[in-house]
Amino acid sequence: MISEVSIKKCENYEFYKVKEAIKRSLKEIKAFDLFKKNKKVLLKPNLVAPRTNEQAINTHPFVVKAMIQIIKEKGAIPIVGDMSGFIRNCCTDYVSEYIGLKKILDKEKVEFTNFRKNGFRKVDILDAKYLKKAYIAKEVLDADIVIWRKKIFIIFNFVSNINRFNY
Repeated sequence: MISEVSIKKCENYEFYKVKEAIKRSLKEIKAFDLFKKNKKVLLKPNLVAPRTNEQAINTHPFVVKAMIQIIKEKGAIPIVGDMSGFIRNCCTDYVSEYIGLKKILDKEKVEFTNFRKNGFRKVDILDAKYLKKAYIAKEVLDADIVIWRKKIFIIFNFVSNINRFNY
């Protein structure tokens, strides 16, 4: 499988600049074709710790908001979910609220799911050499597309890759 990468400069976190940079990147790698009507797209931001957006530890809420709007414009259904690894059983919901993401999700009418609260499924990883089984968040397995986000986007199209798992 060949990966395509697009990197676009964005001077600051002004919302419309962020959205435009993301659109240019998605267009360049032809990712818009993945966001089909009524497909569930799970956005997995990086919610690490209760720190300000200026500290750049968590995914900036405007990046998530831009992706939500782009996904909706294509007729797909965005869902946002994460599981903070900072302090066990603590931070995911709190960080979402602390950085202003919860307010954005409420305004955009987008579901937020905490993977730790909703549980995992044990899956067999077919044809694996070393890691033969794994526990994967239910929402990841239920989504048609999963978008992981740290400082870059990693897009997985689970429609074509899901047959590598047995659950």
